[in-house]
Amino acid sequence: MANYDEEIIIIEEEEAAGVGSFEHRYDDKGEKKPSSKKKFLLIGSALALVLLTLLLFLLLSSDDAPYYQEEIELSPKQTTQEEIKKLSSSDLEQMIKRANHLYEHGYKPDALKLYEKIATYSESISYYNLGVAQFKDKQYEKAIKSFDLAIQNRQNLCVSAINAAVASLELKDQKRFEKYINLAQSYLSQETASPMYSYYFALISFYQENYLEALSALTHRSSQEYAALQNQLQAKISTLFGSYHTAIASLEKEYQDENALSLGLLYANLGDLILAKKYLRSAIQQGISPAKSQVALALVDLKSGQVHNAANLLKNITEMYPEEVYSYYPVETFLKESLFDVTLAQQNFHDNIIHNQSTIYQVLFYFAPFKIFNANQTISYIRKGNASVSIDNVSSASDYLNQSASLSKVNLNIAQSIRMALGFHLHEANQRLKEMAELHPRHAIVHYNLALTYAQMGELSLAHKHFVQSYHLDAKNYLSGIFAILCAKVTNQENQKFNQIIKENLALEPKDEEFDFYRALIHFKEANFPATYQWMQQKKKERPLNLAFDALIAMSIGKEALAQQSTQKLITMLPNDILPHLLYIDAHYAKEESKMFARNAIAHLKRQNFSMNDFYYGPFITKYLYMQYAQITGALHPLRQQLTEKMRMEKESPIGIIQALALVSIYTQNFEEAFSLYNELIDTYKQQDSHTLFLAAIAATGAKHPANAIALLELSKRKNPKHKESRYALGLLYLQTQNNEGAVVAFRNISEADFQSQFFDFKINK
Repeated sequence: MANYDEEIIIIEEEEAAGVGSFEHRYDDKGEKKPSSKKKFLLIGSALALVLLTLLLFLLLSSDDAPYYQEEIELSPKQTTQEEIKKLSSSDLEQMIKRANHLYEHGYKPDALKLYEKIATYSESISYYNLGVAQFKDKQYEKAIKSFDLAIQNRQNLCVSAINAAVASLELKDQKRFEKYINLAQSYLSQETASPMYSYYFALISFYQENYLEALSALTHRSSQEYAALQNQLQAKISTLFGSYHTAIASLEKEYQDENALSLGLLYANLGDLILAKKYLRSAIQQGISPAKSQVALALVDLKSGQVHNAANLLKNITEMYPEEVYSYYPVETFLKESLFDVTLAQQNFHDNIIHNQSTIYQVLFYFAPFKIFNANQTISYIRKGNASVSIDNVSSASDYLNQSASLSKVNLNIAQSIRMALGFHLHEANQRLKEMAELHPRHAIVHYNLALTYAQMGELSLAHKHFVQSYHLDAKNYLSGIFAILCAKVTNQENQKFNQIIKENLALEPKDEEFDFYRALIHFKEANFPATYQWMQQKKKERPLNLAFDALIAMSIGKEALAQQSTQKLITMLPNDILPHLLYIDAHYAKEESKMFARNAIAHLKRQNFSMNDFYYGPFITKYLYMQYAQITGALHPLRQQLTEKMRMEKESPIGIIQALALVSIYTQNFEEAFSLYNELIDTYKQQDSHTLFLAAIAATGAKHPANAIALLELSKRKNPKHKESRYALGLLYLQTQNNEGAVVAFRNISEADFQSQFFDFKINK
């Protein structure tokens, strides 16, 4: 402006020229808008950052009582055009300030009437101000007309055109927007002497998608006036380029409370969840975009593992804003990259895979003994039956001999089932033991062996059920009770009273190798490593379970030499089993750098001549760990080809091979194939345990079949209601399908303070 210092600027130009409507640059037909190609995510690749609302013509709020309570009228002296023309600039300024004050305190109709009357007699000054007031009142058509009149009077040309463009955006009128923004650019040359030139230039460049030029103008400002507003625009543009640190620095230069939401989202995007929560809570307290702020905080809570808190917040928001709650952050569930990245897999192998609690317990189940029948009991029944016959007690004799025959049949089936399991025909053994448990529901040994097959198949929830039943049927079977405790720990079904009963009963037992072993298992579960170390030093039989347990204890307390000694004995005792060799590799090379560890693993495994039957048909832990070793050694794809060929040739027992191939197909990211294989297991071979259903849901998620994944997870949750991974995945998928009520139900049972899923993550698809 040529006469900038002499003008009477009542509603400042800089307060009206805004950028807040940038996010509205999408028409109903989906035509391209300048903002459509600038997308960014929050919380790593999680939350979508909502574009900062930077309408620079912000309304002021105050709790002070207004100066005027009634409708304002001009005095008789002020009603004639001649008299108003004689008013001094200061008098006119006071009148317009009076109108501003009314507007700011909520008396919009009175203020607008006063603006209109003033505009009638002072067009050169007030059409612009009237346009600003009308814009604030969302009267966008009227605002555009007022800005047009201001332009016709050759006043505030550039900023009037900018604001007319913004109003056009609010009306989703792309054609008019382009007209006015181009007009503003044509008037820009007249503002070269204005201190606000760089700011006008930045605004015009921003709306024309010339973001680098806009950022340059804001970095090299011609005026520090309205620095906070310029900082907001600079932060917004920095965010578009993913320069989140720069955006944060811009907003924190002169911190404004209104920036709390934006700062919370930016810090979340950088992964600083503590500061993100601080600012988001501040935004909620101030009432800044309440639905948006609370949804953002709920998602940050999910990221930080506070799932239960997120569930409560989601429930409240959804009840308060049932429609609006879905409009901000469309969630997309995906499988974690760490599952497939070889480098990350190598780095996380020991902590997340080998030394994971579930893995450790399944290693113990692998080496645990099956229990055989008590032949003495059968012989006793036969003898009693014979004695009854000799004294002509036919009825009693018949009962004893029938029981003997029944027990003999059960014992025969137990022996055959154990032979199947030890020969790595685990599913066949499990099926036969299930049938026996239905026929003999009070047989403790049948339930123990059935539980052990479930545990080896990775179905720890069902294993827990039958270990508990076995213990209740025979309280001297401590191994059933302790294994039930281990399963309960992993599946979140712990019963402290049950645990205490077993501990108290064990305390009454004598000190010998058997009972000391049981007590050591309890100590190990409770992380009482000094007590377990005493067991490890104790002289005992060198059987597989003892050696494996010693190795696990030694690894847990950093006694590498003892772990190496135990695993060396284990592979000598079981040279053809894969799992002992995997434990040997971990014990001997865990301290090596990840790539060197992988090389040593490859070298050791190449020297072996495994039959692979334990991998094809045996316990899940062998499939899982061998597949993990294949991943970190780069052998996944050859393993997949090997399994594909094996499945093509298999005629008798394909279940184990299909399971192995499906699992490997997940990790090679052949998700459709994995999904198809799991469907075959579930539908054709009736493998409908929670573990199989959960893995099928992982495959469905990878294959982008969210509806199928939800159905599978619901089935898995019914069979194992406390499985946290299933609940977390289900909650995320319900968020993705805009079913917050379902998500809340799924999340609410995850109460721990820092739950981190091994498999699932989410981002904002915006």
